[in-house]
Amino acid sequence: MELIKELLTDQRYEKVDSTSNNSSTAKIRFVPKGKNIRIITDMSNINRSNKSKLHKALKVLAYERSRKQFESVGKSVTNSLDLFEKLFNYKSNIFKGIPKDQKLHFVKTDVMSSFDSIDQYLLLEILKNTLEKQYNYKSFVTTYSRFGEINWKSELCVETPSTSSSSEKEIQKLAEKFTQSIWIEGPNHTSQNSEELLQLIADHIQNSIQGNNYRQTIGIPQGSCLSTMLCDHFYTQMENECLEFIKNDPNALLLRYVDDFLLITPNVTTIKRFGLFIEQGLGYYMI
Repeated sequence: MELIKELLTDQRYEKVDSTSNNSSTAKIRFVPKGKNIRIITDMSNINRSNKSKLHKALKVLAYERSRKQFESVGKSVTNSLDLFEKLFNYKSNIFKGIPKDQKLHFVKTDVMSSFDSIDQYLLLEILKNTLEKQYNYKSFVTTYSRFGEINWKSELCVETPSTSSSSEKEIQKLAEKFTQSIWIEGPNHTSQNSEELLQLIADHIQNSIQGNNYRQTIGIPQGSCLSTMLCDHFYTQMENECLEFIKNDPNALLLRYVDDFLLITPNVTTIKRFGLFIEQGLGYYMI
């Protein structure tokens, strides 16, 4: 109990009025991690309406992530297949520009306590500059055959006023995965402006903890459906601002899975600059 009290009284949390009624309030659970304890947000008590709002926010963050991929210094990966494809493409092309006996240098590193060290206000500023003014939501329902049984699922698509055909393209890609399927566009189209989205995300990452109420002041909640995507946007901005020199190395590949980085290049200078940046603590992106 003393360790738990110590965790909740450090600078990352502050006690708030227990009578306040915050819809983003969540329970927490404690998970052992070595000699310490990790605080995990339990979203099971969040009501259906708020879960729906968070799901829309997640779809927007994923939508913007996919749109900004080509502008980023690094290549964010989402799973092992994504990682394999990017490494395979790099291996297939790298020796076209350098001698086959050229050595490649590798640096693999991760950010310690990344979720707990993210500056909330810097993150919200990044999102403010990333989000479009308005997002439109379209819902689709599909029925499909699998193992001789008829199944159904719903899909929410996001688009902006300037990309009004993106949802149809997304459904076309999904239809290729679900053969023998029928897709029907739902009648309810909704929209949301960026101010509402930012306020929702701000309330969520600065949420209160039920019981003796606490507000998280530093970092983002582990266990939240948004945290991985928020972390991705945060470090994408860091790469674009602080690791621009990697773009000048045509033979370099920077991959990142959330907060795990892998840099491959034959250029020793690039490796040293990257290593120095990591060693110095990621500049003001690390609290």
